[in-house]
Amino acid sequence: MKQICSLFIVLCCSLTASERIASGVTVLGDQFWQDKLAARFKTDNPKRVHREEAIPFRPLKFEWEGGEKPYTLQIALNEDFSDSAEITVSENHAVVHNLFRSKKYFWKVSDHTGKVLSQGSFVTGSDPRWIRFPEPDKAPINFRDIGGYAAVDKKQVKQGMIYRGADLEGWRKISKINWQYLTDTLKIKSEIDFRYPRNVKDKVNSRLGKKVKYFFRPVNAYKSFTPEQNIMFRDTVRLFADKTLYPVYMHCSGGVDRTGEIAFLINGLLGVPEEKLFEDYEISSLSIFPRHRNLDYFRKWRETIAAYAPRGANVQKQIECYLQAIGVSKEEIAAIRDILLEDK
Repeated sequence: MKQICSLFIVLCCSLTASERIASGVTVLGDQFWQDKLAARFKTDNPKRVHREEAIPFRPLKFEWEGGEKPYTLQIALNEDFSDSAEITVSENHAVVHNLFRSKKYFWKVSDHTGKVLSQGSFVTGSDPRWIRFPEPDKAPINFRDIGGYAAVDKKQVKQGMIYRGADLEGWRKISKINWQYLTDTLKIKSEIDFRYPRNVKDKVNSRLGKKVKYFFRPVNAYKSFTPEQNIMFRDTVRLFADKTLYPVYMHCSGGVDRTGEIAFLINGLLGVPEEKLFEDYEISSLSIFPRHRNLDYFRKWRETIAAYAPRGANVQKQIECYLQAIGVSKEEIAAIRDILLEDK
């Protein structure tokens, strides 16, 4: 079955925070994560919170009547359902999580005789795709998809390709079912670890298993432009030119600074507007660490990147000039764009 999203579906008798989907077309509006983010920056002592404040997408609750169980719920990006994901349930409702952002979906429910009981379509909002795990309290923190942003030339950054977040060994004890979700549903093929050597010790394999390729790149977000660190940034960005490595999970400790800089470079290279690049950086504040675009280290990092390009160049050109200056080739840049961009 072609993967149309990294959704999972669960039965639920009642869920007050869900969007209810009935027959017809439903447009799912943006949530209130922006308000939560603004409130986070106003906190008197915003050094750390003990729980994540946002799962931007509310789950979708499908309900139907009649028919003979069991029922089959199908969800697809194509109206002919040629790419559908489906699940069989014994009740007349199901809840869906983790659909792609800014996409139109088609759905239908059939009973065991094949009779279509209900159908329709809906459009997901543009909220950042913060991944909800089957067991949220035993999952990696600050875990989200960096795709879905609008880019240049009427393109969009592909989703389900690069995930960012905290390391897989700290903060929380990850449950077995969540490990399986990472490998079997999100289908992670590569882990890029930006932590310092003292945090990694003798680690040579991914915690996700030997089938997942492991790359150790000790990026230093706060001393980014030393010759050693330029090499590290170069070798990290080059990985994204290899289509066999996707989907990728990249992380540091909290998934905020080091991971945030790489996400900024990749999405900026793809032509995501600067305001959205800042948004992706700042949304980590809805996890454990508050991060504002005007933090001294990040502001200086951004200014240094900009200085690699002629005055007045847009952020895409600035990043392209920086990457070429540290050794990323034009061919590698073209490969990254070819892999990660799609038509809207």
